[in-house]
Parts: sequence; structure tokens; C-alpha cells
Amino acid sequence: MSIALHPRAAPADTVRVWVGVDGQVEAPELTWRLDGAEAKPRALRPLQSARGPALLRGSPPRVFAGVYEFRNVTPGTHEIVVTAAGRERRLTVRTLPRELPESVDGWFNILLVSCYHEAEAERGVLDAALYEITREHPLHLSILLGDQVYLDLPTLEDFPNDKVWLAERFERSYRRNWFGDDDYAAVLSAAPSVAAPDDHEYWNNFPHASPIIGNTYTPKGRAAWTEAAAALYRAFQMPVTGEDGEEFGDPFVIDVPPMSLFVADSRSLRRPDRSRSFGPRTLERLEEWVRTLRARGWLGVFATGQSLFDPAASTLSGAVGDRVLANYGDYSKLVETLSEAPQAIAITGDAHFGRVVSVLDVDRELLPTIHEVITSPSSLVTSVGIDGYKKAVNWLDRLRGGGDDWPRHSEAEPAPAYFAEDVLRRRRFSTRTLHRQKGDQLAVLSLKRHGTGILGRVTYYPLHSSHAVRARHKASVELAIPSHER
Repeated sequence: MSIALHPRAAPADTVRVWVGVDGQVEAPELTWRLDGAEAKPRALRPLQSARGPALLRGSPPRVFAGVYEFRNVTPGTHEIVVTAAGRERRLTVRTLPRELPESVDGWFNILLVSCYHEAEAERGVLDAALYEITREHPLHLSILLGDQVYLDLPTLEDFPNDKVWLAERFERSYRRNWFGDDDYAAVLSAAPSVAAPDDHEYWNNFPHASPIIGNTYTPKGRAAWTEAAAALYRAFQMPVTGEDGEEFGDPFVIDVPPMSLFVADSRSLRRPDRSRSFGPRTLERLEEWVRTLRARGWLGVFATGQSLFDPAASTLSGAVGDRVLANYGDYSKLVETLSEAPQAIAITGDAHFGRVVSVLDVDRELLPTIHEVITSPSSLVTSVGIDGYKKAVNWLDRLRGGGDDWPRHSEAEPAPAYFAEDVLRRRRFSTRTLHRQKGDQLAVLSLKRHGTGILGRVTYYPLHSSHAVRARHKASVELAIPSHER
């Protein structure tokens, strides 16, 4: 038996944790200590089998998972100890601050992570990067921006069309990343986190049929895969707050004044008819969130699994590759709503490159009003065939004295000259690409108050076994965030 314990994002007076117990046939009793004293947390999601009865045959050893919180704690650092079946797990966690720090008090630091395929990751590289990051930036929050697991890999393996088999397979994928002390488990324990799923939490280009995944060719196959994948996403990743009426696919909002974070699930409830990519309540809550930002004069940070700037995929590319937010019927409402935010930073993953874009608003005398930050990937997935060719060409280039540190990775695509001009029907928002980042990477978004405004910075940390490569590609980008007059 093994235990995993990871912090989850929660208000400043709350410690929230996800706990997992592996190798059990029934949920064991949990006992807790908070800062050395016995404690009884509130169960937001009581410990239960990650796979429900419909996804089991008999009662095999499996993962049980739950989410718990300790309320009314003193803001600061706390030690949590959980015990199950005679074994214990310890976690030191720092609560979120009550507000962004002033200039002289350092930064509020958010770790940005996406696209991690365990089979492709070099052992120890994530640990080395986290060590470097935490020496420079004490981490307060992590945002997992999609593809925390790749349930549809290896590409050429034939999965049986059996939801029980699929659920057991998917649970193993999560277990590899969530349990242990290093690699991705270390990312999950580095700071309280909140996750947004993308397609590989289900399958490539979910919910549409994929030409490389035989299980998706039929409605029955897609339904079986969806049921199994959604159950594991719910157990391991789905944000849980315990609010009345909370539903699967709802957005997650948390405030660190004068900043508010809105994390949107644009994948789990995406419709096959492309009428929407978000759940039915997400855009309504987004409108309310933007109204609150305007009333308070706050900065909004909007997180989701795909870029707002991607143009809609064509009929062919959308069927063979990926469809993006602009392919869905609710994209116009999304853009129109976000365009009314006084100041916003959109953060995402998915793209397999890093990029920082600044958007200048004609209606506000060309002040920067939106930034988009892409961080992707943390461990690139192999593209069968083409990657071998790229590596061979790079080997020859090395012999000639050249070569690329990241031969398999794509260069960052330029942003469109104008943001969503077809939706807004005018060229209100012009774009400037501030930075492009190639290769496996993590990033830290740092924010702090300065006078009546906010200072922002994005620092990219390459993930590579070579210190020289890491030093060569590390980069920092300043974000201009003007103050907003209420």
C-alpha cells in the first residue's frame, strides 16, 4: 500500500488536500494531524474508489481518493500528516496569501505546467528544475493546464473496447504520475494546485472521433472511453470546493486581491456537434466574474486548456488533428465577455511551444489590455515517424558544427496580427509577440502590487538534462499591466 498527499488551491484561511491510497480493496479509515495535533478535516469528497461499481469486476486492489480541507487556519505554512492502515504521509503546505504582495515584499508566484507524458520524460529533470525554481521563486500556486496524463498513448497500441479494462488502464496512468516523491508527483506537491483538463485526459481531439484511436470510431466506443476517463479525471484532478450545487465541469474561481483567477474546463463537456466547448454554466459565471473585475478594478487571470488566439481549424485539419476553441459555437461569447475585462492574462498549454503575446486595445489608447502566456510541453510526446527523421537530420547538422538543442520541438507560431477580429467585427485588439520559447519547459508567472497597478513577469525554465542547455534557453519576460481606474 502507498499513500499520496498533494495540496489543492483554497482561500487564504484554508488548507485543502487531495489524498490517494493505493492497493486497497476498500476505503481505509484516515486519521489526521495538523501541525502536530489531532484534527478532523471537512470531507469535500470522502475517500472512495477512483473506479465506481460500473468500472469494476469484483473488488480488486485499486486507488481510493478524496479531497479534504482544514478551515480557519492561520495563513502561513502548515504540516499535514495523514495515516491509513498503519502508514502515514506528510506534507508541508503554504496557504495562499490574503492579497498580492507590495513591491518590497517579493512576488506572488504561480507555476504553470502542461503536457506531461511520463514515458518520454527524462528521470530527475523535473526535480532539478523545481529545485532551481524554488530557490528563485517561493511557489504559492500551481496551475495544471491540461494533458497531465496521456490516456490514449502509446499511439499504435490497440486498446480493447471495454470500459472496465480502460478504467483500470487509465488508473495506472494516473497512479504513475500522482504517487511517489519525484518527477510529476513532486510538481503536484510543490504548491497548492488547480487543474484544467485538455484532450489527452480523454483522447486526442475529444469528443470527436480520432483517426489514430480505433475505440473512437463508433458511438459505443466513444461512450465507454468517456465514462472511464471522466471517472478518473473526477477522482484525481477535478477541482472540488464543496460549494452547494457544484457540478462536473464547473469553473473554479479564487481571489488573491487585486487579482482573481478563473480556471475553465473547456474539454469535459465539449459537444460533438461543436455547439459549445464549455459547460452550460461556465460562460454565465464568466460574465459575472468580468463584471466583478470591472467593479473592483482587478486583474483577471483566465486559465484553460487551449489558446484563445488559435484560428479555427479547417474541416480536414480539425478531423485529422485538433479542433480549437474557435471551432465551437460559444467562442464568440467567450471572446466578447473577456474583451470587457479591465485587464486580463490568459494562460494555457496544449500548443507544444511557449509564447507570450501582448494585446493592445484601440479603445484604450493602445494600452496593453490582455496578455496570453503559453507554457507547453513539460515532456513532449513522440510523433511516430517524423521525430526519427528530425533527430537524424539534427545528428547530421551536429557533425557540421550546428544542430538544434530541441530537434523534435516546433518553433512557436506567430500570433495573429489582430485578436478575434472576425468575432468582434473590427480590429480593436492588435497583437505583439513578446517572446517565443522552444523545448520542454515550465514557467512561473509572478505578480505583485506596485502603486495603483500590478507588475507582472513570466520566467521560462527549460527542462533538459544539460545545465548548459537550460542556461541557454532560460528566459524572462516583463508584462506591462497598467492600472485600471474604477
